[in-house]
Amino acid sequence: MVKKISLLGKMQAIGIIIIFFCASVVSSTNNIDNDISCNNQILDKVDESEELFSPIKYGYAYNAYPGPECTVYFPLNDPGDITECGDTISGDFLYGGTMEYDEVWYAQQYGNGLLYGIDPNTCDMWSIGGGGTGGGDLAWDDWTQKLYSAPMMGLAFNNEGICYGIKKVESVFNLYIVDFDPYSETLIGPLINFTTEWGLEAEFDKDTNELYILGNGGINGGLYKCDVETRECTFIGSTGSIELTAFAIPYDEYDTTPFTEISFDPPKPDGENDWYVSNVTATLTPIGFVYGVDATYYRISGGEWGTYQSPFIISEEGNDILIEYYTVDNNGTVEEVKSATVDIDKTSPDVEVTWEIIGGNPIVGWEILITVNVNENYSGMDRVEFYLNDVLQETVHGSGPTYNWRVLLISLNTIQVNGLICNRVITDENVSFYSIFMKASENPGLNWIVGVGVCDQAGNMDRIEILIKRPNVIEPGLYLFQKLTLPNNYWGYLGRFLVFAKF
Repeated sequence: MVKKISLLGKMQAIGIIIIFFCASVVSSTNNIDNDISCNNQILDKVDESEELFSPIKYGYAYNAYPGPECTVYFPLNDPGDITECGDTISGDFLYGGTMEYDEVWYAQQYGNGLLYGIDPNTCDMWSIGGGGTGGGDLAWDDWTQKLYSAPMMGLAFNNEGICYGIKKVESVFNLYIVDFDPYSETLIGPLINFTTEWGLEAEFDKDTNELYILGNGGINGGLYKCDVETRECTFIGSTGSIELTAFAIPYDEYDTTPFTEISFDPPKPDGENDWYVSNVTATLTPIGFVYGVDATYYRISGGEWGTYQSPFIISEEGNDILIEYYTVDNNGTVEEVKSATVDIDKTSPDVEVTWEIIGGNPIVGWEILITVNVNENYSGMDRVEFYLNDVLQETVHGSGPTYNWRVLLISLNTIQVNGLICNRVITDENVSFYSIFMKASENPGLNWIVGVGVCDQAGNMDRIEILIKRPNVIEPGLYLFQKLTLPNNYWGYLGRFLVFAKF
């Protein structure tokens, strides 16, 4: 069928048409060719209209080839499961489909450009009027309540009033953002993993804001779902030997009150517990202001209002940093003030670590008390981790600001005392004596490194390491005819005249 193979060339006319409709509606019973019916060997006729209201999401299209021509529908997750929707009254195949909610499905007749309306619930078709050569794909915009056309293979508005279009340049299918006042095309980039032999039509599922592309012809003909951010396309399934045009997807009516949208970079908190640990860039985007934007205003934390010119950086730290914003259109209509909050904590906790010996002796080991004091002013503390020679020993959760950990360490550094003494006195706390001739030597013992890791609620971390080394009870050296007082935690022999002990 020659006219189907050349479908792409016929649909790519140059020009822009913004179509306004006040034409009369012609009854779907007029101009019906009684000889037109859909091939039931290919498509199964369904009498129960309840099928159309299934929870499964459906797409609608026109069976342009191999015919006989008719309207059809199919599940978006299984485009090969095609069901007849209704007979056609058009004189040629339809293309450029688009949907206004789930109420009216619009499409143009090839050749004369005559506009048709179709009821997606009953598939009754009627002629609206208009016509003429040129144009391209159709797209309905809920925000302006207008039907648009542009020289694109695929044209579709999302539910935010942004129009996307597709053009083929040599063998590459490029995705564009299309503006109509004034008309401009902004290249986003080539579609990835998408190919079709002849033509295509595009439509958003406005319930989910997902872009679907229906490609015609060749082994790759079928339905794709494409991400407009990454331009990655995923092949859903083939439509078999049936070439489908006038693609449209019904959707629920939604609120089209103009509003200003705020977005952040990073798009999600890059710390823990919904906290940012970096500066945040805020972008304000007015959406759906049909009469155009006069100005957008914003302020941070109740400060002075400023005029939004470009994305701004929020660098202050704190909980629930308030951003307020609104837009005024060219008619002087002022949007209600909107607001958003962010939590930012970029600062690691300020930590102080001290330690003391609270018990023990050189034989059983020394009981050490580690005390951590933390100053955290923004997100609050989450935990403190205690390490011994780089091995995690204990994690203490809580808001602090003080955390304690006890550990028994053996073979710390000691002082070995050997020599002649006299006048020995021993109490519960100390031993004292008079050295006649005594030598004190340091035994270095084992190296014990205590690491303290602090982490706040935002995920900011810091770590401090300290070497546990006992203060020497006396300095190494010779002691002649001196009175000495040492702590009573020694091990060894301390007689009336001789001492061989570790302190």
